[in-house]
Amino acid sequence: AGSLGDLARIDGELARMRRMRFEVEARSARAAARVNEWLRRGEGAALTSPPAISATPSAPRISRWIAEAIERRGAIGAARARVRAADAMVDEAHAMATTPMFMLRVQYMQAPEMRPGLGASLGMTLPWLWGGEAAAHDAARSRAQAARDDLEGLEIEGRAEVRAAAIEVEGMERALAELRERERPAAERALEAIAATYSA
Repeated sequence: AGSLGDLARIDGELARMRRMRFEVEARSARAAARVNEWLRRGEGAALTSPPAISATPSAPRISRWIAEAIERRGAIGAARARVRAADAMVDEAHAMATTPMFMLRVQYMQAPEMRPGLGASLGMTLPWLWGGEAAAHDAARSRAQAARDDLEGLEIEGRAEVRAAAIEVEGMERALAELRERERPAAERALEAIAATYSA
């Protein structure tokens, strides 16, 4: 009776481990799907080949995923374009605020009963003395800094998301390896021992 009870218990343990294995595989697949979407890879693309099981998350692999996600994420590409546009506007505003404009006017005059005449005038703007060019330059620099801050925030968010998913993937890989390499063999050895005792 005791051996039959042990057999039932071990059978239940094996069933529990099978369920845990399915749960681990499902969670790992969900995390892998998120990483693949962030990296803009095809559906079901393998994240590792072969899987890297380690006590700590694989830093080179996570760094590679983060770099791919940052490079391929559309919002980050758009933010980089906004930074470039804002920097160009800063350069334009700086030129307007520091570079004077020169004006040259030439006139030809002919009046009745008078000799014809020529006239010339030269003018130059002084943007550093008056006008709103300096204020426009400051505003452009502030907009450029805001665009860079937006870009940095998107990159930080992307790195955090990919790192969290990558750590989850590796955690599930380690849990699955533990089930396959330790728990299942231990349960099978116990089942074999009980079966041998029952046979004896």
